[in-house]
Amino acid sequence: RKEEIARAVSELRQELKCCFKFILNVIKANPSLPQITKSDYYYQISKVDKDLKNNEIMNKIRERSIIVIKADMDTVESLFN
Repeated sequence: RKEEIARAVSELRQELKCCFKFILNVIKANPSLPQITKSDYYYQISKVDKDLKNNEIMNKIRERSIIVIKADMDTVESLFN
């Protein structure tokens, strides 16, 4: 599970072009999202990916996470504008 979350976070970082700390803070602020610690994230991304059989599930997690993070980014932007 942590491996899947780390993979999703890495892809979000690339897609949204934002830092890991921002994504981690958004995840922590939304208890309904799967949680991961900084150390777990870096441990997981340092491992070699051995299995892509859960690709469909990961796509669903990514889609939901992107929607939540984009909504949160819009909220943050509206506070500063």
